[in-house]
Amino acid sequence: RPAKNISEIDAQENEYWTLFREKFAPAMTVAELIEISMTFFRPVPGMPQLVRDLAANGVEMAICSNNNEFWFLRQMAACGLNDFFEPEKIILSSGVEAEKSSPGREMFHAVAGAIGNDVSECVFIDDRFRNIERALKFGMQALLFPPASSQGCAYARFFFSQLQLL
Repeated sequence: RPAKNISEIDAQENEYWTLFREKFAPAMTVAELIEISMTFFRPVPGMPQLVRDLAANGVEMAICSNNNEFWFLRQMAACGLNDFFEPEKIILSSGVEAEKSSPGREMFHAVAGAIGNDVSECVFIDDRFRNIERALKFGMQALLFPPASSQGCAYARFFFSQLQLL
């Protein structure tokens, strides 16, 4: 169930870590687990500037993430992307109650609807090939983003320049 406010998000995160702690790490506190989890979020060099440049060129952007609210908020803050996406254009699997791999493609429908463009005008970016395949079958253009590469944003910039969006 999607949270409606920050206190509900905090409560969901506390419940998650409490259950995790009971099952996997009884010697650790919830606060210690949260601190360790923060090391999972690594900013992608150049991403905030790329997103800023796309927005400055009038590119409508949305997020389509297999995520829940508390992980997503931490990830966005760690990656420096908090200021770029309107809340109604953030589509999380926890809110749609389906993942990108869902046979009904609910996530793809939701993100295309949030932008308001025809599916064929949407560019889906993901770091997993299977999600790229699903987006292509849905009728979107797609870009496989190489997150481990230091040149990932340069690659994306080239892609968007070829589409004349940068």
